[in-house]
Amino acid sequence: MIFERLLEPFPYEDIEWRVQQSGITKDKPWAMVLAYVTNRAIMNRLDEILGADKWKNKFKKAPEGGVMCGISIKVGDEWITKWDGADNTDIESVKGGLSSSMKRAAVQWGIGRYLYNLETNFVPVYENVREGKYRLKIQNKSYSWDSPDLPDWAIPKKKKQLKKRKLTLKEKALKIGMPDDKKQPNTPKIATENASEGNGIPPKPEEFTDSQLIQAIEKLSQEMIPPDWEKYKQDELGLKHLTELNRDELWEFGKKLKKHIAESQIL
Repeated sequence: MIFERLLEPFPYEDIEWRVQQSGITKDKPWAMVLAYVTNRAIMNRLDEILGADKWKNKFKKAPEGGVMCGISIKVGDEWITKWDGADNTDIESVKGGLSSSMKRAAVQWGIGRYLYNLETNFVPVYENVREGKYRLKIQNKSYSWDSPDLPDWAIPKKKKQLKKRKLTLKEKALKIGMPDDKKQPNTPKIATENASEGNGIPPKPEEFTDSQLIQAIEKLSQEMIPPDWEKYKQDELGLKHLTELNRDELWEFGKKLKKHIAESQIL
């Protein structure tokens, strides 16, 4: 029972995001990010569940460079250690290697392992470096980006996901089945085939950026379990990913996905 508690999801504020891949497609910047549990949260969980005297960690050099971390947990009278390693990072190489290796060692004990089940996350990338919370460079040009939401199954049952930033009116409108703020009843959202939905004024693709449409589609997909979403996406798009679609294609895909989800919920 104690070890099962190590597997529980973390609050959103204990999750950090890193860019795994980025690039420019059809003159549009894109980024794919991965989620990790912070080292602080890992240590707090071990202290809380096991007690500060029932676990310890140690580091050593990896055989081919980088750092190995071992997290030891006292089980009865015996210490059991699980190891994993990471390469040193380009920035703060030693510190980065220590941090990454501990995260990976924690996964060996099941801490944060659920994050491996997240679907691919493509985030909105802004040309205005002040618009997003985080920064990145693509082809020597600076951009900004914001971290994505987490699906319900990746959020602690007793805690609500914290809002990361103030959403724009259009982003609010793109939320599934959620009309925009009451003060803005006419803000459009992704339409279904029924043009009379909402305020009766069908929105147009050009009212949104590609990034906003991708974010809306990713939000819609959270209504599906990951295997079903991946199968649906593969059936509809083949080997393409969302960043390869133009605005009209994203719009039509979003409409079709929303209709598919609505029909599935009826069945």
